[in-house]
Amino acid sequence: MNIAEGYGRGTEKEIIHILYIASGSASEVDTQLVLSVRLGYIEKDVYEDLFSQITSIRKMISSLIKSLRNRSTANNETTK
Repeated sequence: MNIAEGYGRGTEKEIIHILYIASGSASEVDTQLVLSVRLGYIEKDVYEDLFSQITSIRKMISSLIKSLRNRSTANNETTK
């Protein structure tokens, strides 16, 4: 949801900011999952599968941030 909000705002700076928030939200979900295992709400194997998916999502977000930063830097250099 954070990413959709960021793209709805439009500027690359805002999108990058929202992507950092989305990455933080993924960390929050991971923490909630750890607590869910400790409290017995989910099994450890379920956590491990979900953790793997969260890790993939964080990597995608990180790659998108890097891509947008590189594009922004390249755009700034061509306008000088």
